Amino acid sequence: MPVNVDTHVKRGHPIVFGLLILFSLIEWIQCAVLVASYNHHNDYPSDSIRDRVRFLLFCGLWTFVFSIAYIVGFFKATSSFAFSIASHAVWIFVTWVFW
Repeated sequence: MPVNVDTHVKRGHPIVFGLLILFSLIEWIQCAVLVASYNHHNDYPSDSIRDRVRFLLFCGLWTFVFSIAYIVGFFKATSSFAFSIASHAVWIFVTWVFW
């Protein structure tokens, strides 16, 4: 039975990126609540925690925005270099380094 990789990619890519969007949104909301609470009360436990929570807020936003861009590009601009496998690999590597 031959395996059609194209079919699996077309089915799996939206699922994986949909989950990535969902979990990055959850992370983004949690960090936003923490940053807002800490800023409102000015009671960060330490400067290190302040910086780390803010960086996690950035990471959640980064992942959320670019995941949406890549899933839209996957459906709309399938032959574009901006949404090619190479750009996916670079983006995923940079995101992995951030996280």
